[in-house]
Amino acid sequence: MTDWPALPVRRMFAVVNGGTPTAEDANWGGDVQWATPVDLAQVNGGVLTATERTLTEEGLRNGSRAVPSGSLVLSTRAPIGYVAESSVQTAFNQGCRGLVPVVPLVLRYFRYQLWSLADRLEAWGQGSTFVELSGDALAAFPLVVPPAVAQLAIAEYLDRETGRIEALLVTKRRMVALLDERRHSARETLVAEGWRDVPGTRLGYLMREIDERLGSSDPPPLLSVSIHHGVIPFVEANPDRVPRADDLGNYKRCEPNDIILNRMRAFQGGVGRATVAGIVSPDYAVLRPSSDASPAYLNHLLRSPWFVGQMEKLLRGIGGVEQGNVRTPRVNWDDLRTVIVPFPSFGTQVRLAEQLDLQLSHSWRTQRVIERQIATIQERRRALIAAAITGQIDIPEAA
Repeated sequence: MTDWPALPVRRMFAVVNGGTPTAEDANWGGDVQWATPVDLAQVNGGVLTATERTLTEEGLRNGSRAVPSGSLVLSTRAPIGYVAESSVQTAFNQGCRGLVPVVPLVLRYFRYQLWSLADRLEAWGQGSTFVELSGDALAAFPLVVPPAVAQLAIAEYLDRETGRIEALLVTKRRMVALLDERRHSARETLVAEGWRDVPGTRLGYLMREIDERLGSSDPPPLLSVSIHHGVIPFVEANPDRVPRADDLGNYKRCEPNDIILNRMRAFQGGVGRATVAGIVSPDYAVLRPSSDASPAYLNHLLRSPWFVGQMEKLLRGIGGVEQGNVRTPRVNWDDLRTVIVPFPSFGTQVRLAEQLDLQLSHSWRTQRVIERQIATIQERRRALIAAAITGQIDIPEAA
């Protein structure tokens, strides 16, 4: 390893705290970019050119701070460690801090280094209500500082190598998106085949709502509804949050082949078929198929883009559906039961569901392989950057 010194951030940068102006219209919608950790997350490790919200000059004076182009903006709260280089004057909220160079340096080199040190930055955070990296702690945080010529050589090397890696990641992510599109298309085919030469029927004739509470009984497995994977064990969807046993008495019982509908997320795909007996949130709807309806067919039907579109029309909540601004949206069974759905013969239902199960099973297996590849590539990128910035990789120009 090259023997380069580690110096505190304050030796290279001035630390600038951010802020949020009041809600008056005069403070918002101007030409000053205003970053939050959400904006930084979208370009983490890269260059920030635009933000979701902007400030006026008055808003900047009244409640925030800005850094010039050629500075770094770092998230220091919820979460800590997102970093981006500002391409224009950029203000930011109190969840971020700016780093303005005070000595000649190669900014890209330090952008790479801070990106690779996100875990260490997180470890330097403090707080009981929420963890935050204070301005003083950030100023004291040590960074490796090679000579300027080495900074430039390493930055150019990483530009080339991470560019190749990012191109590969883009290809892999497109493959995942294509698989998702094919799943949507396969479900639409099931709907189209279901309508073929048969009349529709009201969904309420095919299922009825069951509302049986757990009470004081010993709880069976706790289940949840995933937007992507249907009904799964609660712990898989919420590994850090398990309800207390005394909260479960009001939870609803479900049986294998019941259709579970998350009333707040159903229009996003929060519907699935239970494969085991269990309990689910009292805010879910438990729907039991009739004897002449295939649970597997109904599961795919309710998760199809066509039916999701029907649910979107029936959302209830604060605001209007026609303006697309429903808040706390919910889908009610009393509304859904009136929807006319395709209802072919039982044999056709089973055949269509089995065909789709086979397609989806292959699709999800393929996606899991690609996601593992993406995770491996991302880890190798992080290791490459960490090795390069500390001189562990022989870059002749940096010698």
